Amino acid sequence: MGDILFQQLQAALGATYTIERELGGGGMSRVFVATEIALGRLVVVKVITPDQSEGVSAERFAREMKMAARLQQANIVPLLNTGVAEGLPYYTMPFVAGESLRARLGTGQPVALADAINILRDLARALAYAHAQGIVHRDIKPENILLSGGAAVVTDFGIAKAFSASRTSAGIGSGSLTQAGFAVGTPAYMAPEQVAADAGVDHRADLYAWGLIAWELLTGRHPFEDAKSGQALITAHLTRTPPDVKSLRPDVPPALSRLIERCLAKDPDSRPASATDVIAALDQISTTGGGIPTRAVRIRSGSSRRLVVAVIAGIAVVALAGWLLSRRAPAGATASSKSLAVLPFQSPGGDTANSYFAEGMAEEVATALAKVPGLQLAGRNSASAHSGKSPQEIGQLLGVGAVLQGSVRRAGERMRVSVELTNATNGIVMWTESYEREVKDVFAVQDEISREIVSALRMKLGGGASTRMADRGTENMDAYDDYLRGVYQYQRRGAGVQLAVKAFSDAIAKDSSFARAWAGLGQALVSSTEYANVPIGDVLPRAQGAAAEAVRLAPDLAEAHLAAATTAMFADQWAEAEPAFRRAIELDSSLALAHQFFARYLWASGRVEEAVTQALMARTLDPLNAAVLGNLGPILTAAGRREEGFEAARRAFEMDSTVLVAITAYAHSAVAAGKLSEARAFGERVLRYSTDPRARGAAAYALGRGGDTTKARAVYDEMVRRRDEWRTAMARMRAMFGVGDTALALGALEEALQRGEPIAINFSFIDPMFDPVRGSKRFTAVVQGYGLDPAVFTSLKR
Repeated sequence: MGDILFQQLQAALGATYTIERELGGGGMSRVFVATEIALGRLVVVKVITPDQSEGVSAERFAREMKMAARLQQANIVPLLNTGVAEGLPYYTMPFVAGESLRARLGTGQPVALADAINILRDLARALAYAHAQGIVHRDIKPENILLSGGAAVVTDFGIAKAFSASRTSAGIGSGSLTQAGFAVGTPAYMAPEQVAADAGVDHRADLYAWGLIAWELLTGRHPFEDAKSGQALITAHLTRTPPDVKSLRPDVPPALSRLIERCLAKDPDSRPASATDVIAALDQISTTGGGIPTRAVRIRSGSSRRLVVAVIAGIAVVALAGWLLSRRAPAGATASSKSLAVLPFQSPGGDTANSYFAEGMAEEVATALAKVPGLQLAGRNSASAHSGKSPQEIGQLLGVGAVLQGSVRRAGERMRVSVELTNATNGIVMWTESYEREVKDVFAVQDEISREIVSALRMKLGGGASTRMADRGTENMDAYDDYLRGVYQYQRRGAGVQLAVKAFSDAIAKDSSFARAWAGLGQALVSSTEYANVPIGDVLPRAQGAAAEAVRLAPDLAEAHLAAATTAMFADQWAEAEPAFRRAIELDSSLALAHQFFARYLWASGRVEEAVTQALMARTLDPLNAAVLGNLGPILTAAGRREEGFEAARRAFEMDSTVLVAITAYAHSAVAAGKLSEARAFGERVLRYSTDPRARGAAAYALGRGGDTTKARAVYDEMVRRRDEWRTAMARMRAMFGVGDTALALGALEEALQRGEPIAINFSFIDPMFDPVRGSKRFTAVVQGYGLDPAVFTSLKR
C-alpha cells in the first residue's frame, strides 16, 4: 500500500509539497517527509490510512484540528496544515531533527538521572500548556516525544480527540474509539480509566502516562514489560501497582519516587491535580545524575517560566556563539572557503535504536575529513549544538564555508545513507547523494562520502586536497558496531561513560587488534572517575594498560597517544604525559580534546602561558563546548586575565550547568575576579541542585568567600559525614579555604593526596585559592607528593 499511497499523495499535494520519503507509521496513520515548496522547509505529512479513514467526517476532522492548531508552546510540535488528499484526511507538522524518546530507551538502559528529569520537566510543561487550553493528548508515549536541540518536544497533540470526534459511521457516533475497534491511546501507556472506556477521561490520564514514562526512563524498562498482549496490559493497568522506582534505582531522590507513585495511582483523584503541580514538584527536587547535576539554567519573566528555545538551539547559545565568534575573528571576517561543519547524521523514523550508528557514521566521516590538508572542520560539540538550523545560520555562527548534513536509515542488514553538502554562504546545495547498501559495506560508503565531499569542495571552492582516508583499524563489523556505540555513549558523558566502557570492551573482545577501541577504553575508564564518581585507583591500571595497547597496535594513531597522555596525567605522571600529548597533537592538530587536556596538564604543572595557548586553540576548534570554555576560565585567571577568565567560566556555566569543570571554574574565577556577590549567588544555586562532592565543594568555596561562612561550614560537615565517598577530601579543602580555615584546608589536602585524588581533574596549585598557604611546609610537602616542583608554586607573588 505504501507505494500507492505515496503516488496518491504526490499527485494530490504536488502543487504544495514534494514528498521525499516515508518515515513509517502505525496505528491510524502513515508518515512521510516532504519539502514545502514555497518555503523550502522540511515538514512531516501524516495521512489517515484508508482502513481507518472510513466513516471519518473530513469536515469534523478539520474543525477539531483547528482546536489543536492553537497550541503554540516550545515543547509542543505545532500543527501547520490539514486537509484531504484523495479522500484521505492528512495533517502536517514541522520536521524535527532529532531522535524519539523510544530511540533513547532502545538500549534497555536507564537514562541518566539529570537527563531524565530534564525530559520529564519538558513533557510536563507541554501537558500543562495543552491542558490549560482544554486539550488532552490521550496518547502520550515515547514514540510521540522527540529529543532535539537539548529539549523534549511532544507531537500529535489533539489528534486522538480529532479522530474520535470525527467518526460518524453508523454505530460509532462520536463516542469512544474503542467502540470502533481503535483504542484511544496505546495499551502500554493507557490509564485505568482509559482502558475501562470511562466517558469521564480527562487530563489526569496524561499524568498517568507521564508516570509510566518516568518509571521507564529511570529503570530502563516498562513496569509491565512482562505483559505481552494488549489484554494483559489492560489487566495490569487495572490491577497491578509498579514497584517503587527507588527500590530499583537507589540514586533516585525520594521526592521523585513519591511523585511518580502519585501519578500512577489507579484513582485519578489520587494523582496530582494538574501538570503544573508536577512541574512545581520537580522544581523542588534536588538531584544529580551519575555525578552530573540537572540542568538548572532557566529564563524567568515576572512570575511565569519560559523555556529556552527548544527545537533549535536556544537564545543563550546563539548569544554565546556570537560572543565567541567576536573573539575568534575580526568584525566583517568571512568564513574560510575550505572549512566545513559536519552535523550529526539523523536516524529517521520515530521508533529506532540506531541513532548511535547514524551519529557514528558522521563522526567517522568527520575524522576522515580532518586528515585532509587545508580543510578546517568545526568541533563536534559546536557542530552538534546547531543541528536543526539552516546551513546559512550555521555558517554565520561557526565561520564555516560549507555544511554537511545526512541521515541513515538502517533496517536489518540494509541501510540507506543520504547526505547533502550545502554552501553556507548562499544556501545552494553543492552536492547530494544517496547510498543503498548492506550494513557490512559501511566502510566503503564512508570512504565514498569523504572522497566525494573533498572533490566537491575542490571543484566548487578551489584547492587541491588529498583524499587519503583514515584507517578504521578493524574489518570486523560487529566490533565496529560496538565501537560506534562506545563513541556515542562517551560523547554523552555522565552515566554514558560507563556504558562506553562496556561497549569498547565488547569491541575488543571481538577484535583484540582494534587499536581505536583500546584507545576509547582507556579514555572512558579515566573519564569515569570524573563523570561517574569512580575512584581513580579502581580504573587506572586497566586504563593505562588499554592506552599502552592502543599505542603498541597503532603508533600513528593520535587517539592512542591522547589516551596514554590522559591516563598518565590522571596518575600524576607528569614526565610521561607531556611527550604523549605532543605526539597526539603532532599526529592530529585538529583534535580539540588533545589541546584541551594538554592545556589542563600545563596549567596543573604551573606553565601558564603555554596552557593559555593550548586552551585558546581548543576553543578555536570547538567554541561551543562547555568543558572547553570551563577549562579556559581558570587558565586565563592564572595568567592574570581575570575578567576574561570569569567571562569564559560564566559562559561555560550558562551553556551547560551540568558540566563539572564549568561549575568549579565559575566558583574560582568569580572569586579571583573579585565578584563575590556573583560567587555567593552561584554557590547558593549549585547547592540547590547538586549533590556531587566536587560541585558542592566549589559552591562552598564561593559561598565562604562571598561571606556566607555558615553554609560553607555546613558543606564541610556534610563532606565529613560522606568521608568514604570519592573526592570528598578535596571538597572539604575547598570549603575550608572558603572560610579561611587554612589548618583544616591543609589537612583535607593532605588526605586527598593520601587517598590518591588527582589534581589534574580538580585544580592547579597555581590557583589564587592557595595564596594563604604558599609559605607553609605542609603545602610544600603536598606539592612534592604530587610529583611537582614546589619552587614553581611557593614563590608566586600576586
